[in-house]
Amino acid sequence: MIMRLSLMLLTLVLLVAGSGCETVPSGSESAIPTPADAIVETSRYRGRDVVWGGVLIATTNHRDHTTLEILSYPLVNRRPQLSRASQGRVLAKVPGFLDPADYAPGRSVVVEGLFTGVRHARIGEASTTYAVLEARNAELRGTQTDSSGWPSNLHIGIGFFKRL
Repeated sequence: MIMRLSLMLLTLVLLVAGSGCETVPSGSESAIPTPADAIVETSRYRGRDVVWGGVLIATTNHRDHTTLEILSYPLVNRRPQLSRASQGRVLAKVPGFLDPADYAPGRSVVVEGLFTGVRHARIGEASTTYAVLEARNAELRGTQTDSSGWPSNLHIGIGFFKRL
């Protein structure tokens, strides 16, 4: 009886403690429009703060800023979820110089700033629309994550392994 009561109390404590944990910050990422939403409803979202991330396609330096071309993906805990469908393309104008060797194509990046509008462009023979962002911050994300959100090189367990 006491063991059963202790187990129930422990379960209740863990449930209450776990329910207080928040994986998405206040002003949640889910409340932030996606680049695709911003492209479709430009006037509704223009001037709004956003946090977008994805895979770098190109980095172009100008005299006083750097433009990052990004294929956007949904964010979970500020990490692009590359296993999910893309959410459109983003042009992020970041103040200052970002080294193209660091901000190389294929790297994961998260940018935050002000959505200012859209820009139409051509990719080969197709036309596309970019969401344009005046970024305050751009940060590279070091490791890729799998669909669970865990870094793909993280392994938990007991055992032996052989390094190659």
